[in-house]
Amino acid sequence: MNILKPSDYTLVSSTVADSAYSAWNSATAYAIGANVVYTNHGEYRALTANTDKTPSDNPTDWQFLGTTNRWRLFDQFLNTQTTATTSMQYVIDSYDVQAIFIGNLTNITSVRIEVISNIDSSILEDVTLSASREAKDWYEYFFGTLSGGIYRTLLYERTTLDRDVSVRVTFSGAGTIGIGFLIIGTKKHIGYLQWGFSLSSLDYSTVITDTASGITYLNKGNSVKLLTGTTFIPTNLSDACYDDLVEIQGIPAVFYDSLESTRVYGFIKKFELPIKSPVETLVQIDIQGLL
Repeated sequence: MNILKPSDYTLVSSTVADSAYSAWNSATAYAIGANVVYTNHGEYRALTANTDKTPSDNPTDWQFLGTTNRWRLFDQFLNTQTTATTSMQYVIDSYDVQAIFIGNLTNITSVRIEVISNIDSSILEDVTLSASREAKDWYEYFFGTLSGGIYRTLLYERTTLDRDVSVRVTFSGAGTIGIGFLIIGTKKHIGYLQWGFSLSSLDYSTVITDTASGITYLNKGNSVKLLTGTTFIPTNLSDACYDDLVEIQGIPAVFYDSLESTRVYGFIKKFELPIKSPVETLVQIDIQGLL
């Protein structure tokens, strides 16, 4: 199993417009209903008439509306998207980036990734990933959509070793395109995922009863992906593996196997290392996806 841990980054440029709202100012007297953008790339609406009330620290005075459009693909919400018409481009400076994971794609046909040296501006890598998925069988070919749909996630692992680099990512598609998240960071290998792992889903839908009419209905909620699996590592690496997993706990990361049969953007819920052999140790791990 591989773990893609997000790295620090600097957004150099983007073709996506940011917020249409003005930046919050501590000296401005805001009326109820006023909209602002704060320095955390969040948009807020005034719930009370106030002055010098920091939006992120005063939830009774300000309602958080969401991350600004330009920055939505960097937040930790899988069900929100950065949107644009036909195409968008981001240039990101991130030292020692080793892999890029992009998810929750809508109407994307291709993603071009260029790795650029910060030393001499040369292009070290230039690859275009197709988001179009071919029909997986004859039934889908004849009775489904001809193209088979699109991939919801794309993963790219770097092929060169230069550390001081920037990455230019260009998204192309038709109509209004959307990207839910972009994870850029370093990669660590944690054993080989044993066949027989389990993928499941946790549904946050709730049953609600209208007290006035007595009608009960299902209020659809979000769902998250769950992964339960076992990997193998040499026993003499058990302590190092334990430290690696503890380090990543509480941090959103991307978990995927070498064959890319599964990909989960989430966090480690629980793990165990039952050491039963002097040669090989099992790593049992439970991963919960984010919303």
